[in-house]
Amino acid sequence: IPVLGGMAEKGNSVKCVNNLRQIGGAIGMYAAENNGFLPSSSGYNYTGAGAKSFGFSHWQAPLPCLLGVGQVAPTGFPARADYESPSAKHPFNCPACKTHSRTYAANMHAMGFLPGGSAYKAKKMASIPTLSKVVLIADDTAGDAGPNNSGKDYFNSADYGKLIGTRHGGKANVLFGDLHIEALDPASLNASTNIKQP
Repeated sequence: IPVLGGMAEKGNSVKCVNNLRQIGGAIGMYAAENNGFLPSSSGYNYTGAGAKSFGFSHWQAPLPCLLGVGQVAPTGFPARADYESPSAKHPFNCPACKTHSRTYAANMHAMGFLPGGSAYKAKKMASIPTLSKVVLIADDTAGDAGPNNSGKDYFNSADYGKLIGTRHGGKANVLFGDLHIEALDPASLNASTNIKQP
């Protein structure tokens, strides 16, 4: 049984990496069409009542729309409730988390933050000194043990240690600015090198 559990976890991690590859591809497409700018880490999510919330993987954010999962049929997600289900098979749901949907978080320093008056502005990829070292997207803490087990869509240099999850054998799958992926212990990340560069 432990061997089977280990195989299942390895399979989930491989699927998670594939999710991040798809998200990375969408980031590359967005940057190519928008003068090299990274997509915002958030997008307004309007409800029928006119209220709004935000998060990089929310219903109407740039990346889900590019990947065709933040829209209506025939994409397979005809309603917001379907998209935001933990069992929905789209790139923003890590298969290792069965309890929450939208299980990845974006780096606000690199990808900005949409709400008006925010100090966080999306950057051009060319303006980041060392793209290969800067985290863009990582597993969040959804489903992990601890106080942040509902996850959060974004993190910054002050709170990334609490908001990047460890659901893959104590590690997080991480997408870097040059769009390569690694599995890392969040404690090994550095605020100035990996999260916030000048």
